[in-house]
Parts: sequence; structure tokens; C-alpha cells
Amino acid sequence: MTLQTVPPWKIALGQVLALVTYILCFVTVIQTMVSTMGEKPFPNPFVGMALFLTTFVFSALICGSTMLGYPLILLFEKNARRSIAVLLWSALWLGILLATALAATILTGTTSSF
Repeated sequence: MTLQTVPPWKIALGQVLALVTYILCFVTVIQTMVSTMGEKPFPNPFVGMALFLTTFVFSALICGSTMLGYPLILLFEKNARRSIAVLLWSALWLGILLATALAATILTGTTSSF
């Protein structure tokens, strides 16, 4: 089975689930690091800023590759219609997941404090 036979909404759902999994794992690691090392894990601010920027660039690379990798391949293969369909479905799935998370937070009345 090739990806050309899979509907764009399924591909987009897979991309969004991979992205959400990465984000949840990243947040869990950072939250664990903060809870074990304290609020100021690095005595030197330079190390903290360098780590933050490196982590930000790495996350942008992972998120961009996850969401835009396959649509860019389709675009280079002159399949712009399918590429746009995958991108639009990805945006829709992200919106649905965001709305669901916000609704669950509001309905349960839970808030997060750092």
C-alpha cells in the first residue's frame, strides 16, 4: 500500500497525532526536569538561554518536518491538489484537537499552575 491510495484526511490525522505525541512527550520531560531540578536548574543564565534556543530550534524542526514533510514531497512531485488537501486536513485536525482540549479544560474547571 502506498501513501497515494490513503485518503488525505487519514494522512493528516497521522501527522497531527505524531505532532501531539511529540509535544506531550516534550512537555512531560520539561515538567519533570523543572520539578526535579527546581526553578533555576542552571546557575549560569547563558547556559539556560542557549539550551532554550537550541530546544526551540529543534522543536521547530521536528514540528515542521512532521506537518510539512509529506506535503512538500507531494508539491515537488507536481501533486499540488493533494498537498493542499493534506495541509488543510492537518489544520482542521489541529483545530479540532485544540478545541477539544480547551473545552475539556473549561468544562472540568482545571487550571495549571507552574
